[in-house]
Amino acid sequence: MTNVTLAPYEQVMARKIDEYFRQELIFKRNRRMGQRVLELLAAHPDKSFFFAFGAGKICIIPIENKV
Repeated sequence: MTNVTLAPYEQVMARKIDEYFRQELIFKRNRRMGQRVLELLAAHPDKSFFFAFGAGKICIIPIENKV
């Protein structure tokens, strides 16, 4: 989708800003989050966890294994 109200040089700048934030806020965050999940699982192999991933956050809930 193109914003025709922006001048061509503004469109280029807007795309660069969008790509920067997409890289910094989404892709890098996802890599860090995935690494943290792996570290948590490796550190506690005897525990169960429930992971809920959303657009801007992560929720980790340890689940007690009560039998």
